[in-house]
Amino acid sequence: MLANHANLLRSGSALKRSSHSFRRFFGTHEKPVCEAAQPGAASRGNQPYDKRLSTNMTNSKIVQLLHVQDDNRVFVDMADDESNPCLSCGACCQHFRVSMYMGEMASSPGGTVPDELVSAVNPVIVCMKGTEAGYGRCVALRGVVGKPGIRCEIYPLRPSPCREYRVWLEDGTPNPDCQRLRKNIGLVPLKPRSAVQGVAQC
Repeated sequence: MLANHANLLRSGSALKRSSHSFRRFFGTHEKPVCEAAQPGAASRGNQPYDKRLSTNMTNSKIVQLLHVQDDNRVFVDMADDESNPCLSCGACCQHFRVSMYMGEMASSPGGTVPDELVSAVNPVIVCMKGTEAGYGRCVALRGVVGKPGIRCEIYPLRPSPCREYRVWLEDGTPNPDCQRLRKNIGLVPLKPRSAVQGVAQC
């Protein structure tokens, strides 16, 4: 999944299913109970994706929350607080080409990505502006890379490559791409996390 992040190309049928997943992800369909991965932390229950989720992630010290989709893809949400290393990094957002099926555009049924922020790659694939050739800054990135306050302007609407990108892998080890890109911009490497230190799945 991560190795193909720079040039994500899926079959048409899988990508059509992704647009329906976005509708579920953003609140028109409630997901199964999500167990907080920390002893004593409360379950988030059958909540749609909204502000309450971010609050609960912060309160239970969950940094990376995984959402399993009906097609078995895993989408990721990162906490909106200082425990989230992405909010002082942003290196991946100026490195990879962020490609997606055109059905993820807001003008398509179930799409979310603002049309004006994408460029055409071919008749069915688009990418985030600024990332067309790779090694370019995404148009949606705000702030100074490597400094606190860096953020995605369209985080709730971001495309599937960004949703699938994990900071920590299943075994709690940091994503090698994160480690490499952080080193390139002078940031310290991430530490491993266990399941009870901030990664939950629902």
